[in-house]
Amino acid sequence: MGVQKAVYVREEDVQLWRRAEAYAKARRLSMSALVMTALEQFLADAGDTPVPRPRGGADGAPEAGQSEAQRDAP
Repeated sequence: MGVQKAVYVREEDVQLWRRAEAYAKARRLSMSALVMTALEQFLADAGDTPVPRPRGGADGAPEAGQSEAQRDAP
C-alpha cells in the first residue's frame, strides 16, 4: 500500500477534474494512476531526469483496478 496524499482542487478547476475522472474511468485507471502518469509526463517534458519506480504491487502484480497491460504499459 502506498502513502496517502490529498489533492485539493480549486473551484475553477472542478470541471477539469471531472473530465480527468471520466477519462480515467473509461480506461479503467485509478485517479492515482492518472495523476502519477501526468506528473511523469510533465516532468519528462520539463527535462527532469526520470526516477524509475516499480509498477504494480510489491510482488509485481497489478494494483487494484489495474490490468496487467496497464501495469506493463510505458
